[in-house]
This record gives sequence, structure tokens and C-alpha cells, in this order.
Amino acid sequence: MARKFLVAILILSVSLISATAWAGTWYAGVGFRNVSFGTDLDPDKGWRDVDNGYGLDLNLGYKFKPSYAIEVMAGQSEHDDDLFNQEMTYNWVEVGPKFFFNPASSVQLSLSLGGGYYKLEEDISDGFEGFGGYGGLNLEEQIGRHGLVLSGRFGYWYDSDLSFDVSYLSWGLYYNYYFGGK
Repeated sequence: MARKFLVAILILSVSLISATAWAGTWYAGVGFRNVSFGTDLDPDKGWRDVDNGYGLDLNLGYKFKPSYAIEVMAGQSEHDDDLFNQEMTYNWVEVGPKFFFNPASSVQLSLSLGGGYYKLEEDISDGFEGFGGYGGLNLEEQIGRHGLVLSGRFGYWYDSDLSFDVSYLSWGLYYNYYFGGK
């Protein structure tokens, strides 16, 4: 089901490519992301006590039109599980469209939506992995070929093997470099 969701997002994104006559612009970036998990990993439920984690994010995007892009992000963050006294590694790959609300301005507000694959690795078990979705708001300033992005995201994913779901909230600060096209 989750794979069909990701395929549907890619098909929708590719179909929008044919509707554009604007020469696109590629961008690549690197950033810092802070990730906090929702109640499933909350100590109040008595199950886990996973601290916020910090990590690195890489992105690659293509702006089809001034108001529309598709973006792929991958990253990793490190977390401490105080209940079991262990380190945990959180990995993600996300893909989805990004919609810009004021594309003529150097400061742009955008909405990101999409799906991804998520994995939380730990020492005491095989960890958790699954597919899910995300939504986010971004504030971007582009000066020439350089861009600075402040991003906030909420996501949810599900491990069907363990019947375990995870929600997360994150914020990030990114540097993007724009190349090719306009």
C-alpha cells in the first residue's frame, strides 16, 4: 500500500512536467535537521524514552515552474534511548512535490508534501522500518544561485511487521545551490 502511495506521488509529479513550458532549475543542498518523535516513543507511555536527535540532510530538487518543484531528501540523525541506555540511528528517504506561494519574490513560502521510507535502528532488536507520509512548511530566501531554507515538517510512518507506528516533528536549516535553467 505504501509503495503504491510513493508510486502515485511520482506519477503525479512526472505528469505535471509535461504541463510546463518553463525551463527548469536543479538545486542541491545540505542541511541540519532536529527530529523529535511522537507519543509512541514517549516515556509517559512507559515504552521508550527517546531523546531528540540531530542529523544531516541532503536534498536534490528540480523546479519545473517558478511555483512547483519535486524534491528528494535523505538523511540520518542520532538519538539516545534512555530507557535501554542505547544509541539509536534514524534514517529516512523522502520524495514529493513542493509548491511555492510567492515565486516572484526572493523570499518564498512553500508547502512540501510526500511520502518516504523510514528506519529506526537500535542495538537490542532489528529496529523499526516502514513507509509513511509527511507535510511541511518552508521559508526560503534565494539570492542568485544560493538559497537558505528554514523548514518544519510533521510525518507519520508505520511498521507493518510489528504493528508499530511512529510520528515525528522536525525542523531544519538548509543551504541550497541552484544550477541550470533559469
